[in-house]
Amino acid sequence: MSHLYVAVEDALSEAVCRRLVFDIVGAEVEVTVLRRNGYGYLKSKISNFAQMSNHHLVLLLTDLDTHQCAPLLIRDWWGIGRPLPERLMFRVAVREVEAWLLADTLGMARFLGVHEQSLPKQVEELADPKAELLRAASRGNREIRRDIVAARGASASQGLGYNTTLSYFVSEKWNSEDASENSPSLKRACSRLSELKKHLIN
Repeated sequence: MSHLYVAVEDALSEAVCRRLVFDIVGAEVEVTVLRRNGYGYLKSKISNFAQMSNHHLVLLLTDLDTHQCAPLLIRDWWGIGRPLPERLMFRVAVREVEAWLLADTLGMARFLGVHEQSLPKQVEELADPKAELLRAASRGNREIRRDIVAARGASASQGLGYNTTLSYFVSEKWNSEDASENSPSLKRACSRLSELKKHLIN
């Protein structure tokens, strides 16, 4: 069985990477996840991931957040003038992985129980995709809303079931192919993973 390492910020990003691997490479790949919640761990371990990529394909996914663009974020983490190892697949979700979920407009609309027209089309132009997803969820299905949206007066920005519920959406409902048509950064990630799957085929 082929082996791939996935380095991510959180449970939702993990679900997205697992789904992309399943959709593009297949179910026969064994996935080992590396995460400590937040990008700090990923940034601090970038050299370790590069070393690991000498022997295994490593998929690293982080959010763009407030960085100007993905190339500048990668340069900040990796340095100037250093080519990334071929098997270190460093991808950046613009601006957050929630944008990749929203990019499957039809799937997300059905999941939340809202009209497709109420969801944004240009997901990578959103300053805060997570806030947009929460806004849409607040108008949708009561059960989904209860899990995803924080209760009134709560200090948290999201409901207790946010990651669990959206991870279920990713694994069972999300159409990554449709989403990639609405998200250039996701489309590039899919293309790169497709190129590198040769390293996972015995």
